[in-house]
Amino acid sequence: MTAMTVKPLRAGRLSLGSGIPKVCIPAVGKNADAFLFNLRAAVKAGPDLIELRIDTLASDNPESVIRRAVAEASGIPLLLTCRSKRDGGEGSPETYPDILCHLLRHNPGFSLIDLEISAGETVFAMLRQKAAEQGIPVIGSWHSFSETPDEDTLVRRFSCIEACGADAAKVAVMPHSSEDVDRLITAARRAGDLLQIPLIAISMGSLGVKTRMECESFGSCMTFASAGTESAPGQLPAEMVRAALRKQHELLNQKG
Repeated sequence: MTAMTVKPLRAGRLSLGSGIPKVCIPAVGKNADAFLFNLRAAVKAGPDLIELRIDTLASDNPESVIRRAVAEASGIPLLLTCRSKRDGGEGSPETYPDILCHLLRHNPGFSLIDLEISAGETVFAMLRQKAAEQGIPVIGSWHSFSETPDEDTLVRRFSCIEACGADAAKVAVMPHSSEDVDRLITAARRAGDLLQIPLIAISMGSLGVKTRMECESFGSCMTFASAGTESAPGQLPAEMVRAALRKQHELLNQKG
């Protein structure tokens, strides 16, 4: 089968789906001070983008925190994420649409947004439309912190995200064996032959480390790393991940 031509996701200086896979570092924190402390650590690590995990804020106005983050991010693109408990985060599924609607309406400066397909087709479509009106690219995402589904189900998840109108498709799952990890990798390769948008495939925890370090080999365009504080199981230090990605990119180019 001939692979589809992928349209890169572009947000400012960021281009997902072209070149070396990008490194994203999440910023988390229960309050503004902790959140911005972790953001500064992320900035120092020099990632391609920073994820603003506003669901981790137990206090303080997210809009205000985002504005302060923009001011301190040194021009690094910011990915807005309000991960709901439904997808393994700390945000309320009930308030998820309203929070993101408000932030899209009064965009304090983020460059792209993560939208969960588990929110439902209607909610996803509404939020995607509001993002489009603001010129904000969408990473559609689906997470399972309990298992790795069968290969066909994983491929369907990627395809469903594209069908919902996302600009990139992210699937992150929890493995219980090396076979689970390999199944995600195979599914990502299959999806890469079908999709016209970039994909992000992550197998979490220690078992899934190679999906973070070797993502270019199976077509995943981005990985998540840490600058001291993990937002998901298995995230590795950004410097280590970046070095591994560069080495693999060189090896793949030599083979090509």
